[in-house]
Amino acid sequence: GYVERNIQKFIVDSLQGAGITVDNVQGGQDLILKKDGHKDYFIEIKSRWENKASAIMSPLQFKNAVANPDRYSVISAQMWNFDKKRAKNDSPITLDEMDPLLKTCSNIGHLEEDLEKRVSNVFDNSTEEDIRIQGAYEVLVPQKYFNNSFPDLIALLKDYFK
Repeated sequence: GYVERNIQKFIVDSLQGAGITVDNVQGGQDLILKKDGHKDYFIEIKSRWENKASAIMSPLQFKNAVANPDRYSVISAQMWNFDKKRAKNDSPITLDEMDPLLKTCSNIGHLEEDLEKRVSNVFDNSTEEDIRIQGAYEVLVPQKYFNNSFPDLIALLKDYFK
């Protein structure tokens, strides 16, 4: 959508000349950053058009974050006061305009590690004879974990891909 496309452009522009490709690949993340000689870096973008307390991660995003704790960041785009008509019309937006709306969390995989062990334990230790958990779930990440700015994320990425 609108937010994803613009954030991808801002990341590409910010990392220009560093030999990093930024691909939109759904399935456990929104963006995969690649550079020869480095393991891939994953970014998930959560657009929040209503003022809700938590960002919601799917089980696949959750597992990918925990599997790659030093190479996975989540961006929360706090869009609830943004003009929805502009987004619908795909009106241009500058990084200066969007930057205050972006908060990032780059240690989400570390923060979720214990929860992932507990969830896996519940699913893995059930037998046909047990009353058990079944089906899908969502992981709620409160906004208090989004402590960093977009420039902080760009600095982290530049450092990672040195």
